[in-house]
Amino acid sequence: MALVIPRILGPLFIKIKGGIWRDYDNAYVDLPQPELTPARIFRRALYIGLLTMGILSILIYIVPPRLLLPAVGSDESIYNMAFVSSIAGFVVPISIAMWSVSWSYHDASLVHYRIPEDGKDELYEIEPIHLRYDSFLKGYAGLSSIIFIINLIAVQLSTEGQLMALLVLYVFMHMSLLTLPSIYVHSRMNHMWLRKNLPKARRFTKSDVRILES
Repeated sequence: MALVIPRILGPLFIKIKGGIWRDYDNAYVDLPQPELTPARIFRRALYIGLLTMGILSILIYIVPPRLLLPAVGSDESIYNMAFVSSIAGFVVPISIAMWSVSWSYHDASLVHYRIPEDGKDELYEIEPIHLRYDSFLKGYAGLSSIIFIINLIAVQLSTEGQLMALLVLYVFMHMSLLTLPSIYVHSRMNHMWLRKNLPKARRFTKSDVRILES
């Protein structure tokens, strides 16, 4: 997933973005591909886990438990951990695929910018493209995911006990750990192909945005 999906969704999102934010131009900053530090690995694994839980919080209300666990009764709770874990197994690859697009934008140092025309009193904008893409994913991998995890723990505590409540945290950590090979493999790829046909933007320094005296 981390190898194939960026090749498909990477250019596609840029085209969609160009149709929505037509005032923005794309470019790349000539930076080397960043190293995969422990902090970056942790953040990427964490966000994959959160996105997975965010998608889970929707799917458990759509997918009937008997579809994945035929042995359970029709009145089985959607918070059954066997059911939740089964769906998570299907969702993790999707989460990896979605986040890998953002990683590719980041590693290729892509930016988009909007510079007002001469004479217009408007602010200019420069933003890494991966931040714009991330804003969509974090809608499902943010506070709502954390609330879902807390709610799932509370349900397990009230119905099954502490052991099942701890299982919720185990499932979350296990999902995050499963992503480590994909994160590593993605980091070994060359993502500079995303720069094709894009102009190179010069690097800004602090002196370029210094405060002018009035």
